[in-house]
Amino acid sequence: MKFQVLGLGHRNYEQDEVSGHNCNFDYSKHLAQSDIIVVKDIDTGKRFGIELTLQEGECGSGWTTASFANMEKVDITTWSQPVLRPTFINDIFGDGDDVSNHVFHFSADGGDYYYPSGNYSISDDIFGPAQRGLDKPLWIFTGDSNTGKSTLASDTSRVIFETDAGIALESDMIFDIIVVGNKHSISLDIIKEMFSEREIIIVNFEK
Repeated sequence: MKFQVLGLGHRNYEQDEVSGHNCNFDYSKHLAQSDIIVVKDIDTGKRFGIELTLQEGECGSGWTTASFANMEKVDITTWSQPVLRPTFINDIFGDGDDVSNHVFHFSADGGDYYYPSGNYSISDDIFGPAQRGLDKPLWIFTGDSNTGKSTLASDTSRVIFETDAGIALESDMIFDIIVVGNKHSISLDIIKEMFSEREIIIVNFEK
């Protein structure tokens, strides 16, 4: 399988922070930021994200702290950092515990089962700086079901958000087209208010 890399996104998550040793540990929570590599399956055209996160914990014996890297396929297809040039990956998931390619390196436990030191890194020269994209129009595809809204949007080279994906719409998301489905109720007026700083173009699909 071959995947085209489209961009790099981020989202906040709650991370455990652990200190101590020898079965005497203190846990606290803090806000961390994940990295989401957005890709497109060349064969199917489907877009999805590979989310990379880190968590702290204890080693199996309870002697010392440990770190664990996590990699998960997510239904997130928006990004803030575009790729600088056409980039492709042949193997995204590897054996599940270790992945290494020219875009990112991932190790669930750092190769040490007893004293895990999970980690990941992303190549600095693949993605450009974050872009707000506020100077570009925001297209909103709305209207009847089964009229080709998603199909037409997918055929473009634009960044797409589909309300039927079940992901909460947030005003700081960056995309070019919003496809308003009919599975989850969301007001067009609310969308327009959320992105009032953008020039909005509404396209209504009817049978």
